[in-house]
Amino acid sequence: MTFKTNKSKIIVFGCGSQAKYVIDNLSTNKSISINDFIIVDLEINKKSNKYQTRIDKFFNLDDALDLAKDNRNSSIIAHGNNNLKEEIAKKLNGVNFVNAFHPNVSMSSSVSINSGNIINSGAIILPNAKIGSHCIIHSGCVIEHDCIIRDFSNIAPGVVMAGGVEVGEKTYLYTGVKVGPGVKIGNNCVIGAGSVVLKNLPSGVRAYGVPAKVIEN
Repeated sequence: MTFKTNKSKIIVFGCGSQAKYVIDNLSTNKSISINDFIIVDLEINKKSNKYQTRIDKFFNLDDALDLAKDNRNSSIIAHGNNNLKEEIAKKLNGVNFVNAFHPNVSMSSSVSINSGNIINSGAIILPNAKIGSHCIIHSGCVIEHDCIIRDFSNIAPGVVMAGGVEVGEKTYLYTGVKVGPGVKIGNNCVIGAGSVVLKNLPSGVRAYGVPAKVIEN
């Protein structure tokens, strides 16, 4: 049976740390309360018990997808698995995706940004940067001028990108990564924590070190 509401809701697909970010980022807006969220457990486990009982929870993905297609509601995918995020996004094609920005984000007015993104407190995004859809940019990141971050990528806390960097789809830059100016990182890459990337990296690689070297294809 499909769940129905009498008030517009923000449907959060995921119930782990990224969902916490979404709720924290958006609930700092006085017009949004904790009662405006619905949490969807994508893995049918006990993680959702972390949330206060007054947040509605779903354990049936099909029902949640139906609710998301109600044009009164908005959705966001909050999960660390980029492949799963892409799968859910395809099922939600055409729905209203919301961005979850913390008020302490500093973002140039010339930034181009799509929908479904999570950007946490203290992130700095500078002129002419372009952010795709369903990305997460964690606290303390610096995204310099003219950088491009493509869909479903995950930029961990403290990452610093010099100007003109490009990051491909479903790529994960772990904590404290630094990327030199104009460097291009391909799709489906993983860059280990603390690495310094000074040269272009092709798609599908893992790289780590100072300077970063490919350790696995």
